[in-house]
Amino acid sequence: MIEIHPKEIRGSWDQGFVLDVHTISSTMIGYNEFGHPEFDTVRSPLGELVYRLKYRGDKGAIPSIVEPIAGFMKTSDIKPDVVVPMPPSNLQRTFQPVIEVGTELAKVLESPLTQRPLRNQSPRHK
Repeated sequence: MIEIHPKEIRGSWDQGFVLDVHTISSTMIGYNEFGHPEFDTVRSPLGELVYRLKYRGDKGAIPSIVEPIAGFMKTSDIKPDVVVPMPPSNLQRTFQPVIEVGTELAKVLESPLTQRPLRNQSPRHK
């Protein structure tokens, strides 16, 4: 399992975490033959897996992404009532990485999955 560096984040939710940074460093190394800038990018292990999945279509990265997420949740005693993936940022993709990761995570955690946003009815969220 890859190493992650979770940090708690605050917001209008009960509890939230980021699991790691995506990009550690990125240095411009010049321009390609089309005049577009090119970068030497160093990603965290989780960031590299997300990059492979999202930009290279590498579905084989899904289990390696889900494993540390599920492991963190289990060791942190986080028991979700439901898994809700973030809405996709690019609706033109035929393959939606966030939905695929959410689906696999829901299976591993034995939690239901919904793709519809949930409405919290507590007074502090109105």
